[in-house]
Amino acid sequence: MDATKIAEYEELYKEFIDNDGVLTYQLIDNVFHCFNDYVVIPVRAIESSISISMADDIEIFSSTGSLIGVLCPLAYPENEHIIARLNEKRLFAYFVDNLVNSHQSDSYGFVSHYVLIELSSFSYYKTVMGTSEYWGGYTHKNLNPTNSRVINEIKVREGIKVPSINHEESMVLAVHSSSSFERFLKYYHQIELLFDSLFISRLKNINSADLRDYAALIKEFNYGKKTELETFKYILKKYLISYDLIIEKMKLVQNHLNIANDMFYVLGKEQNPLKTNDEWTVLIDLLSRNSLDLVSSSTYQPVNGSTVRLINKNSQEVFNEFIINLCSYWIYRMRCCIAHNKIGEYIFSYNDESFVSDFGEHLLLEIIRDIFSNPALHTDVNV
Repeated sequence: MDATKIAEYEELYKEFIDNDGVLTYQLIDNVFHCFNDYVVIPVRAIESSISISMADDIEIFSSTGSLIGVLCPLAYPENEHIIARLNEKRLFAYFVDNLVNSHQSDSYGFVSHYVLIELSSFSYYKTVMGTSEYWGGYTHKNLNPTNSRVINEIKVREGIKVPSINHEESMVLAVHSSSSFERFLKYYHQIELLFDSLFISRLKNINSADLRDYAALIKEFNYGKKTELETFKYILKKYLISYDLIIEKMKLVQNHLNIANDMFYVLGKEQNPLKTNDEWTVLIDLLSRNSLDLVSSSTYQPVNGSTVRLINKNSQEVFNEFIINLCSYWIYRMRCCIAHNKIGEYIFSYNDESFVSDFGEHLLLEIIRDIFSNPALHTDVNV
């Protein structure tokens, strides 16, 4: 920090805090600014369930109960702070925040929250600050900005109806979600919830006192015994209509082939409809040439001197089932990799978020729109 800036801050300190006071400054570890023996450390985010709007400073104690500093929640939206009303520690935070975001007005909107640690406790704090997410509900770590997409137009999709308030609430939560990983799981719940809603509605529609009338439905659903993937396939096979729209969204996988290959094939499961790497190569080639259709999928394709085809019969029904099996598998693999984070699954880094935001969300949402606008579903769930 240059001498001119320090002199400017000295004037503000004398004006707002202590007319006779002295403002000391030093740079700690060539990284952190320290004023009057308080090390000012940026906080990148505070856990969203913690109310921070206009919150007072929150005292931070060591594991032995000694006061070592404070958390200053400052960067909340739609609120600017009157600089003259900041307490001493918040004024120090302003000095640091203002280094990058310089301004000349009497009020100020902070870009970051801050922790201010007593210099005598800074060595101790350095040993624990990397785990603040676990014990403090805040983080000092940077996170890449959530992947966002630019849209130029919005087209209404008519005829969408949902069978329960739970579906509506899950979709609202999805829109409010801060990450694509969280949002994808909320979208997935739309299909997960549908299976139960569908089963209950179909039972009600029978409206019979003879238990034998329910036998066919129980057999069809195999309720409680289907795997999640089998359930997903059942819903798609029964209500998916617009296969061309689904294939359009499948093409987006081409922008993320490294992750897709690892997740779907290298770390894939036995349910993968594509059993060989050559089949994967053929699929990507067909998607890249806008040729994933019945004819191309059932026609042998030359790959590395061998011949490969994706379906073994020139039948629209067989082709549609292949698309259902593949989409179900892809979506279920993404769901498992997001939800489980264990050896045997592809473990997502937040740097992989674009795979979900650019591809996974689009594919799953198109399936949801298609299914929930199907009149046959509306009849079966009485909406």
